[in-house]
Amino acid sequence: MSVSFSFRPSQSLARAFTLIELLTVIAIIGILAAILIPTVGAVRTQARLAECTSNLRQLGIALASYADAHRGAFPQTTHGAVNDLEAVSWIYTLLPYVGGSDEVRLCPRDPRREERRALRLSSYVLNDYLDAKTYFNAFGQSTGAVPRLASLRDPARTHTIFIGADSLPLDVSSDHIHAREWPGNWGRVRADIAPDRFRSGPRNNAHTDGRSPYLFADGHVAVIPGATLRARIEAGENIALPR
Repeated sequence: MSVSFSFRPSQSLARAFTLIELLTVIAIIGILAAILIPTVGAVRTQARLAECTSNLRQLGIALASYADAHRGAFPQTTHGAVNDLEAVSWIYTLLPYVGGSDEVRLCPRDPRREERRALRLSSYVLNDYLDAKTYFNAFGQSTGAVPRLASLRDPARTHTIFIGADSLPLDVSSDHIHAREWPGNWGRVRADIAPDRFRSGPRNNAHTDGRSPYLFADGHVAVIPGATLRARIEAGENIALPR
């Protein structure tokens, strides 16, 4: 007697996906990707913003330490300097106070970060109102009281360091803003700083679809939307004036 065996796949195994089912799966995957990709991008942006904020806080500590060692004075910028710019720029004079760290001086979202690293430059720029040299004319005559950290009436409202504009030349002379030209002139502001460095989408022409962190003289960092900053500038406010 012979016994024969035959294998018949069960109905569940033999059944193939229909075209409609495949299209449904593809559609679900597309929907999930549309949800997750922006979320991942937003998380990455937030992480970089936190890193930049940390950089600014460390620079704030360095500024305070420098002022403490120099009778309350802030470091100088290259404003008006002709020779040996590295000897006067705050980018270099603050180095001992940040342990010579490149990372502290480089914004994690600076599109020219690696170029600035190679040239020993900074992604950040100093408020030129705090530079003692801006209070003397070409004849060496004082044009006003030099601001000192301890003399500020409202350090929590006095800007010290900004994120430099993407378009700034890769040169140590681009280490400061030109705040006297800012009131009512949003174009001048955008030439000096990046008010929208952190954004979730592409940059608009006005540079207002985003936000940036700002360091103040009391050491705190505030994140301000570009649209808010523009409204204050166009209202005639000089946000960089020491207070």
